[in-house]
Amino acid sequence: MAYNTTIIGQMTQLISRLEFQSIVKMHKGDHKVTKLRCWDQFIHGLLAQVSGRHSLRETVSSFSLLGNKLYHLGSQPVCRSTLSDANNKRSSDIYKELFFSLLKRTQALALPSTN
Repeated sequence: MAYNTTIIGQMTQLISRLEFQSIVKMHKGDHKVTKLRCWDQFIHGLLAQVSGRHSLRETVSSFSLLGNKLYHLGSQPVCRSTLSDANNKRSSDIYKELFFSLLKRTQALALPSTN
C-alpha cells in the first residue's frame, strides 16, 4: 500500500519536535501534566485553525472521528474540558515563541543572503 503524507502532516514536518520540546521545557508547559501534552494541544489548535472550527465543542467532536489520523500526527482525541483547561492554564508564550522561531526560519528562506 502506498504511503501518502497529509497536508497537516507536511505542515507538522516543518516544526522540529526537538525545538518544540525545548520551548515547552523552558516554559514548563508539560510540568505535572498527565492527560494533554503541549504537542497534543498544538495539533488540535492547528487542525481547528486550518479546518475553520469556531468552538472547542465543534473541534473536539469533529476530531474524535480522526483518531487514526491524529495518531499519525503524534496526538490523540481529547475531551473538550481537558482542552479548555489546557487553553486556560498553559502559557501562550510557548506558542508565541514557536511562531517567532518559524517566522525567523521562513524569513531566512525568503530573503536572499547579502554575501
